[in-house]
Amino acid sequence: MDVVGIDKDKLYMVEVAFHENGLQYGGRLDTKDRVCKKLLRAYLIGLAYFPDYKYEIIFASPKVNPATDETIKDYFSVLNRDFSDDEKVKFHYLANDEFKNSILLPTIKSSSD
Repeated sequence: MDVVGIDKDKLYMVEVAFHENGLQYGGRLDTKDRVCKKLLRAYLIGLAYFPDYKYEIIFASPKVNPATDETIKDYFSVLNRDFSDDEKVKFHYLANDEFKNSILLPTIKSSSD
């Protein structure tokens, strides 16, 4: 995990991946599998060390090619369907324009102050 934050009863765990040529851990299915392993590992860490918290687990990457992006997005719906029933955990995926608008631009704006 690259970032861990706590706010009241919520634990935020963020994994950020920057690859110069775009997110790539082999082929697109290998990449999806690797991303999912990272997220599930974070969830298990949360359950083991912070059992009384709710979790927001985020994977963020500024550059993901369209085919890989769609594969990962599809799997995030599976993660949220299978694990978010009790609202203990929510998985988020921020890539490309969502990364830019949710992370990059707000960071640049706040750093200019």
